This record gives sequence, structure tokens and C-alpha cells, in this order.
Amino acid sequence: MKHIVAVLAVVCAVFLVSEVPAQASQKKLMSVRTAKLMAERAIAESVFGVKIKSEEKVVDMLKKNFFTSGEAQTEVDIAGIQIDGVEYDSEKDIAKATASLSLADVARQTGIAFPDLEKKIVRVGFATSTASRAPAIRAMRVAEVDAYCRLAREILGFTLTSRSTVENYVLKSDEIKTRLVASIFMAELVDYGWEKDKNAFVTLQVDLAAMGKLLGQEFAKSGVVKVTGYGATVLDYQEEKEPTARPSSAEDVREVKMNVP
Repeated sequence: MKHIVAVLAVVCAVFLVSEVPAQASQKKLMSVRTAKLMAERAIAESVFGVKIKSEEKVVDMLKKNFFTSGEAQTEVDIAGIQIDGVEYDSEKDIAKATASLSLADVARQTGIAFPDLEKKIVRVGFATSTASRAPAIRAMRVAEVDAYCRLAREILGFTLTSRSTVENYVLKSDEIKTRLVASIFMAELVDYGWEKDKNAFVTLQVDLAAMGKLLGQEFAKSGVVKVTGYGATVLDYQEEKEPTARPSSAEDVREVKMNVP
């Protein structure tokens, strides 16, 4: 089984442990504790898998009606996770926690025969208790869930439903739906960060041979599947509707008639 290692690197700031004023001590404690939980969750998802539910819907493209949702769920009994280090930036109120879990401990808990029990899984979690700092960190989690969904689509496929109605050579309605429910195991974090438009991205990959060995099944594809998921930091999307014609006055009608060739 390929060693699962996903170590996040700080790309936007250097996190330094510093003394925190008394009034900020509670905020620090909350941020640090949440960062630890994020790191522990990342390890659980890597080792024990994550259940993915995803849905996308596009209705009448000209109206720009678009809906997408993704859900990631993990529930496991786990022990042996170690918190190897915690860093805290008091100015930004951002905490980083590094956690690890040895494959030997996982094997003892689950009975899974890992090929190299000397290796360990390492993951890092970030958190904040400050509202102004939260969007970027939330966007990173959104990008991670989106990447899980994309992996499921690539490896296991999805259900697509489409319905188009045409009347008198004009498209009256057009609807596309996709849906999937799947579980992804053995995902490795390859890269992450924020683009110039402030959207977050996360690149994950899965070795299908390792995942197949764990699940005892073969896949239509082989090799390594790598995808990139995205998450928005700024909520700037609003559903747009086609403009409704304004009722014409008597004067408007006369003008239209005069201009007809």
C-alpha cells in the first residue's frame, strides 16, 4: 500500500508562535483546538475513506441557473493520532496543527496488512476564530471536498440526466443533472493554494492499484488519477434571470410601428 503522506505548506504567511495578550487567549485556544481537529479529520479521510455525495444542475443556460453541491462524510473509531506540532500567528489569528498516524497503529486497529508498517501518515490543519480570516480557510475545505467529488467522478463515474424541449425551432427548456454517491480511499494531497482571483485550489491523487488492493476490487482505469478541486473565497454569484419585457405605452407602440420597414 502506497504510503499516504499529505503535508500542507504555508504559502501565504509564516506562522510564528508568539505571546498573546490576555484578551486574545480564548481566541487562540479555540483556533488551535479547531486546527487540531482539522488535521485529525484529514488523517481519518485519507486512511479510512470519505463518503461523497455530489449533485450538479444546469437549467436553461441562458438564464445562468446553475446549482452544485458536494458533501463529504467520515465516521470512524480511531486512536493513535499524534499532534506533532502547533503554530499560531497572533496577528492573523491563524493556527496550524500537524498530526501523524503510523501505519502500524492503523494495522493493529483494523487488521489491514500494510506493506510498510514503518511509514506514517502526516496531515496539517488550519483554523481561525476571526471572521475576516475565515473565508480563505473555508474555501480551502470547499476545494478539498470538490476534489474528492472529482476523484469519484473520474474513478467510479456518475449518473447524468438530461431533458431538452424544442418548440417551433426554439429551445424552450434545457436541463442537465448529474448525481453521484461514492467512497474514496487512499487520497493523497499533492498541492494547494490560492489563485490570483482568490479562489482556493486543492490537488488530490489516488493510486488505483493501492485503492483496489484495499477494497479488493479492480477499476476500469489504472495508474494514478489526479484532479484539482476549487473553492470560492468571495461569494459573488447571483442567479440571473432573463429580462422581462416592459409593458409598452401607447406612445411606445406608435414608435415601433413607424420604424418597421
